[in-house]
Amino acid sequence: MLGVFSIGNCWCGQSYFQGWDAAGRVVSSGGNKIIVWKLQTSPAPTLVQESVSPPLTSGQDGGFFTTVSSVGASTTNVVIWAVGRPVDISPANLTLYAFDPLAASQGSASWLFSAVAGTWPNSTANANIVPVVANGHVYVASYKQLSIFGLAGTVAATPQTAQTATQAVAQTVQTTTQDSTELPPNGHEIVGSISSINGDRLTIATRSGAVVNVNATQARQNYQSVVLLVDEAVRVLGSFD
Repeated sequence: MLGVFSIGNCWCGQSYFQGWDAAGRVVSSGGNKIIVWKLQTSPAPTLVQESVSPPLTSGQDGGFFTTVSSVGASTTNVVIWAVGRPVDISPANLTLYAFDPLAASQGSASWLFSAVAGTWPNSTANANIVPVVANGHVYVASYKQLSIFGLAGTVAATPQTAQTATQAVAQTVQTTTQDSTELPPNGHEIVGSISSINGDRLTIATRSGAVVNVNATQARQNYQSVVLLVDEAVRVLGSFD
């Protein structure tokens, strides 16, 4: 046993990462703060508290869940992500937080970023939501909504909220379920599955066996496109060039 340490009320779970000095870290998230514990191996193995985040806004039972990300294999760009539970039933907001443990260990304990990331209106059930990091984006699944966060341009220290997938889905459903949808000039409707994706350009295999290349730049700029995945069924409205 490395020791027994107080972290506050914990409806939560720990996460782990290897730090900038190759030493292991444990991230606890009891109460309303992130605490980073460094593994000390000499003179005897134990955990030493290294940094503490500012309090985050979180209700329901104490504690929350965290995810650790980094840029590639770098250990100097570690970010700890957390989602605070709602403090009321209206608007019942969840909040996504980003914390820099390296800066905090050097005396600068502040949030890199925070933003509303959805809602959880069920006051009798804890919002046990874990942020998911993949391909440079952070995904927060909440009540009937998926919020996706990404970097603004090339500024790595200031993530900005992307349009929530719920909004995109709502717009797409409205477009695809109404027979009165107007096609653009020389418009066509294409239904098929996505066989490949390269940025905003898609290759779609139609039900008739034809292959169609689609430029979805305008649709994404106008927030008329959902998150696209290979092998996903899709309906495209557009015009041929």
